[in-house]
Amino acid sequence: MKVYTAQSIRNIEQACFDSGITELRLMENAGVACAKVIRKEYDLENQTGKRVAVLCGKGKNGGDGFVIARKLKEIGARPVIILTHAYPTIPEPVKMLQRAKELEIEVLDYHTQQGDCLQQLREAQLIVDCIFGIGYRGMADEQTAAIFRVVNEAAAQVIAVDVPSGLDSEGINFDPRHIRADLTVSITAFKPVHVRRTTADSCGKLVVVGINIDKRFFEGEKAVAEITDAKIVKSVLPPRAEDANKGDFGHLLLVCGSYRMPGAAVMSAGAAVRSGAGKITLAFPEPAYPAVTSKLNEPLFLPLPADQEGFFDVSARDALVKALENKDAVVVGCGIGQSLGAQAVLETVMKRCKGTLLVDADGINLLAQNIYLLEEREAPIILTPHLGEFSKLIDKPIAEIKENKEEYVNLFCERYPQAVLVLKGHNTLIAKKGKILYINPTGNAGLAQGGTGDVLAGLIGSLAAQGIAPTQSAVVGAFIHGEAADFCEAELSQRGMTTDDLIRFLPSSLKLYEG
Repeated sequence: MKVYTAQSIRNIEQACFDSGITELRLMENAGVACAKVIRKEYDLENQTGKRVAVLCGKGKNGGDGFVIARKLKEIGARPVIILTHAYPTIPEPVKMLQRAKELEIEVLDYHTQQGDCLQQLREAQLIVDCIFGIGYRGMADEQTAAIFRVVNEAAAQVIAVDVPSGLDSEGINFDPRHIRADLTVSITAFKPVHVRRTTADSCGKLVVVGINIDKRFFEGEKAVAEITDAKIVKSVLPPRAEDANKGDFGHLLLVCGSYRMPGAAVMSAGAAVRSGAGKITLAFPEPAYPAVTSKLNEPLFLPLPADQEGFFDVSARDALVKALENKDAVVVGCGIGQSLGAQAVLETVMKRCKGTLLVDADGINLLAQNIYLLEEREAPIILTPHLGEFSKLIDKPIAEIKENKEEYVNLFCERYPQAVLVLKGHNTLIAKKGKILYINPTGNAGLAQGGTGDVLAGLIGSLAAQGIAPTQSAVVGAFIHGEAADFCEAELSQRGMTTDDLIRFLPSSLKLYEG
């Protein structure tokens, strides 16, 4: 599901008009599609007679609202149209309003019938917001802001068409008094406002509807992002041949763990095992041997020299040089600490790994202190920081990054073109220079616990070892990881799920996309 700017949507629609499709036809298609969503979401065919207030501005978004009112009236709802900015003057909305009147739908003017309008809004079970469309930006006048306030205080469920009024399509220049929707029906495609952290919550549940625009009209427009979906995941995961052997699915090396944090090694390796790597070698400091080997059976174990604290010793890098030979992918950083030995291990892996390398957790913190290692690396690398780790990488405050994560992610990838960045968190972002920005929609707050990042690292590393390209490994890994968490939530609750549960549910997600 791709995300387009408002200008791109306008260009796409103009291409339709130039081909002979009329604005009236597209407006009818949009209103019909939105009405179908509302009908389904609120069971209007079985619950007839629901009171619906449709707020319509004087522009084309209002025209969509007139169609919606008409289609809801046809299935037994009781819509009333409230004109928020006087009668329309654009030909297409004027025509649609006339069609609505022919069905004897009541039409009220907020300017001259404010008392009646307020009563309708108080009594409505559903409010449909068609005041402003994707062209809106800035601050509303006081009367319009008062309408926003009434809608937000109403008991009704609020459905926004395209964009909740008061928000701009970019999610940047908007009125803080904007309407807050329970459901937003986006026409043609998602817009940045629907996925930005600062505005996504105000959109509520998101549904995108097509309005029969031919795919060829999208070809000249570049999407600004893509929301990962099942179709993308299924296209990336190849089917397994019946005569396949373990050598066909890669050899993954994990350099993880320590005496104090053996669980990081266990969880990253456990996720790799559960996601299909053919062979897995787990390298860890020797004192962690009892804790690691008592939890895992499948990997090959490579205990390495440790310092007095149980972290990797500097001498561990000599054994690592040999271990790195013929590995299809490598994961480093989970639970390794930030000792001199850990730094030596990271430096060795960064310089010697010729395949796809994933750096996580302590590895990223060490990399932030030795950024030259990233500048010098030419082979593929995947970085999986959370916000705190990312702030160290780019030397920016977390609060500043939160305000515009997409911009900072893209700037980072411009600076380090060999890197795939996975910025973890709500709606995890995956980016690489020259590639579309991916937004991951799966997952929940149950992932807010120690160890879930180790699981993600092992999962992405496993996919990369199987020959899947770095960006695709990151996109699919984030999706599967989040979906497994959603399965955990459904069965166990967010509070009750553990990282072991998360690993256990990885195959449940993978099974849905096997060829």
